[in-house]
Amino acid sequence: MMDFGMATGGPIFYKIIGEYNLSTLIYGETVALAKIIRDLCSSGQLLFERTTFECSEGLSINPH
Repeated sequence: MMDFGMATGGPIFYKIIGEYNLSTLIYGETVALAKIIRDLCSSGQLLFERTTFECSEGLSINPH
């Protein structure tokens, strides 16, 4: 199972590293917040911070 943490905000910085074996770095305050939220999840759970949840209104997401 996977756990997900979602956060809204910005800016987010994205950097591609390497020439042949590409890897990426994604960082920023919002990314750090999403990681903290993900770490609070149980397996198979999707957890939103408040702003993201409020923005999702009308998307048929039913909280339990």
